[in-house]
Amino acid sequence: MVTAIVTGMATANMTVSLDRAVIDMAKTQAAHHGMAASAWVAKLIRDAAVAEASRRYDEFNRTAIDAEAMTTWDRAAQEEQARGLAGAEW
Repeated sequence: MVTAIVTGMATANMTVSLDRAVIDMAKTQAAHHGMAASAWVAKLIRDAAVAEASRRYDEFNRTAIDAEAMTTWDRAAQEEQARGLAGAEW
């Protein structure tokens, strides 16, 4: 596992509607980790994206044998992920 601290990153605002209980959980967990809620949520999203990318490449490495197959497989996986995330709540 790689641990890094990102500093000086530009930010932008995004409005997200969440259940009050989820917001309360996020605030509690962020405080527990000594982070702002927005930083904690951003970290979770980054961690999830890295974990998913790692999972996809591990799966590819178990099944593919050439770069062309990897490109095709990765494109299909990205399209599947985009369809799954469109309007999804997680």
